[in-house]
Amino acid sequence: DVSLVHDWSTIPLDIGPGLTRHHLLTDEADVILPETHPLADAVTISPPQLASETWVSTHAGSICHEWLVQMFALHGFRPDIRYFDATYASHLALVREGVALALVPRLGRERLPDGVRAVPVINPTPRRHVSAVWRAAGDQNPAIAHLHAELVTTINARFPLP
Repeated sequence: DVSLVHDWSTIPLDIGPGLTRHHLLTDEADVILPETHPLADAVTISPPQLASETWVSTHAGSICHEWLVQMFALHGFRPDIRYFDATYASHLALVREGVALALVPRLGRERLPDGVRAVPVINPTPRRHVSAVWRAAGDQNPAIAHLHAELVTTINARFPLP
């Protein structure tokens, strides 16, 4: 009865008129680099700084892949994506071994392994909006209200606002 959905700020999700959507949180993706990379200690990174890098990505057609491609397209070039895998754990392992860089959402990754760094991206900052969606006819359903309240409580405890 309730779905958790996400959409990137530049690739909006079409929510039909018979559905209720409640924004839960905004997630950002970081560039994951080996700790030996020259930009590993940067405060932020912009896509042009990474123009010559090799990348690992989710498969073409996935929203994360599309965001990586679009992030670079805004600066007039395409990333050199040589590796594709659906799991971010594999992305982190490839980065740790110095094979490729990765763009990974904060909520999509486990604890970073030794040997890698996460650096925020700017210009643009990859953001996705995480929401709960349910049929508008269920707006007064106590089970949906309870689940929604638990989601909000859990998210607020885990990701407090500054």
